[in-house]
Amino acid sequence: MISGTLILNSPKTLSLKYTWQRRIPRVVIPFIIWSIILPTVISLTSNLLSTNDVWERLKFILNKPTIPVFWFMYPLIGIYILAPIIKTFVDNASLKMLFYVTSVWLVTCSLLPSLNVMMGKDMKHVFQLSPVSNFY
Repeated sequence: MISGTLILNSPKTLSLKYTWQRRIPRVVIPFIIWSIILPTVISLTSNLLSTNDVWERLKFILNKPTIPVFWFMYPLIGIYILAPIIKTFVDNASLKMLFYVTSVWLVTCSLLPSLNVMMGKDMKHVFQLSPVSNFY
């Protein structure tokens, strides 16, 4: 939340050149390096080091974290990429429109999935959105 606030308050956020030449590399390069180092160190310390094991983890780096503590990097990189679009929208949208967008997001990404988890098996399909229609 703090990263989002700082990025959306920065005038540099509207610059695509700045975003792709400065912001994205500052996050992606260390993420890739640490995604290589940490699984290797974990494998070394558990005496299970094999190039096959490390390669299997790295092979899916675009789909899932190499170790669970990097779960937040994927949404963070997405926010950095979308920041110029989000800033343009937020700067030009009315308070009513911001409330509407936040409400749609809250219902589709929080309320409906929560209800889906709480429902029994026979009612689970009622609150489940199609992957095509959700707003993740």
